[in-house]
Amino acid sequence: MEVRELLLRRGAVEDKGLKNPYEMWRVRIETAVFTGYVGGTIYCNGGDIPELPFLYKFISEILG
Repeated sequence: MEVRELLLRRGAVEDKGLKNPYEMWRVRIETAVFTGYVGGTIYCNGGDIPELPFLYKFISEILG
């Protein structure tokens, strides 16, 4: 859950009441939505926040 915690520290807002049984968590930073799935996949819909490339790089480093 290190990725989720990073995003929350950045100011992401956590979605409550997930309806998809395969989603473990979902957070939003402005227009970017990050979703963590049970199988370990993390998906982001994109967005126009300036630090998105940094977040992608950091997430990639965390996940190895």
